[in-house]
This record gives sequence, structure tokens and C-alpha cells, in this order.
Amino acid sequence: MVILETGKVVCTGAKEISEAVEKIKKVANQLKKFGLKIKKDLEVKIKNITVTTNLKKDLNLERIAKSLLFEEVDYHPESFPGLIYQMDDLHTILIIFNTGKIVCTGGKNIDDATNSINKIKEKLTSIGVL
Repeated sequence: MVILETGKVVCTGAKEISEAVEKIKKVANQLKKFGLKIKKDLEVKIKNITVTTNLKKDLNLERIAKSLLFEEVDYHPESFPGLIYQMDDLHTILIIFNTGKIVCTGGKNIDDATNSINKIKEKLTSIGVL
């Protein structure tokens, strides 16, 4: 849990959105005990979620980068081991590793992340790497 000077709180490590909300409210209650003023109508907004998945298959990132050349791909293996794919229509960013692991970030909800992962699976299947 990170508490910023602005009063915003960043919750990491939660497995479910409800768990994140619960943790944030618990921290707010603890801060009240220390004398900090916390709004009675504390509003928890999900700004960004990160989801990971494992395709359980090694991926050829160079082939993927070449196949998706004209799309939003950033792949520089000499400086970072993952392929970064920006999915503009869903406002998410996928980081794809050659181990088959994928990290999806930027979604506002689980559906954004699920849809992004499903779309990249379809693309990988269509170019013959999955």
C-alpha cells in the first residue's frame, strides 16, 4: 500500500477488486485513529488494474514483432526482454514475454483486461505463433 501526499492511495497485490477496496478502507480507518481527517463518504475508484496470465507456451517475440509491425508494438530485446503491445481500442498495454507470460495493465476493470488478453490470443493464433 502506498499513500501519496495528495491523499491518494495505491493498493498493490490484491487478487480481487473487492480485496483492494477492503484494504484501502482498513488503511483509512487506521489513519483516522492517528488523528488524520478522512472523508466520511470515502470513495474508492479503480483507476488501473494489472492482470497476468500464462499461455504456457514459448513465444517467438521477434516473429510477433515482425508480424504486428504496423501496429503499436515496441520490441527492443537488447534493453528489455518483453514485447510491449499497446491496445489502443481498450486503452491497455500488454507486455508479452517469450515464456508465454503476459502482463496486462491500464484497464479500468477486469473486462478490459480479459478482452485485451483474448484479443492478443486471437492475434497470436492468426499469425501462427500460438
